[in-house]
Amino acid sequence: MITEYLNHDYAGIMQKLVVVSMAWGGVLIAILIDLYFGIQKAKKLNEMRSSEGYKRSIEKFVFYYASMFFALLFDALLPISFFFDFPLSAIPFVSILAATALILTEFKSVREKAEDKIRRKTDASAMQIIELLKNKEESFMQLLEQFKKENNEKATDSTDL
Repeated sequence: MITEYLNHDYAGIMQKLVVVSMAWGGVLIAILIDLYFGIQKAKKLNEMRSSEGYKRSIEKFVFYYASMFFALLFDALLPISFFFDFPLSAIPFVSILAATALILTEFKSVREKAEDKIRRKTDASAMQIIELLKNKEESFMQLLEQFKKENNEKATDSTDL
């Protein structure tokens, strides 16, 4: 876009901005679809829809649009017209690539079954339980040492009387 600006080709800038706007709109639609289906999955699993889930959606929105803005900066500053002739130079490649990646990510998220998401949460919980069980012997030994120490202190206190 910088070369279009330097050449006073405002029509070329507008063409790129229309394509970028469509890419941004596609990402917004993908986020909204994922939010809708996420709420539906939560209802299906009888999970409470809390502010935590909505907060994650807002964080995702901010991250995605920060990525899209970064891609727009690449498209604006990258003089692609030096590499390609007119039809290809009018395409903001980086914005389209970023939007495609983000939309495919959301598509994958929507296609995941609710049971798969529960299984991942259950697997993480199982790993935490296994870690606790591994450390239980060490924790038990620490408690036993503390108990012995307290008993020794009580025994020395009673002999002092």
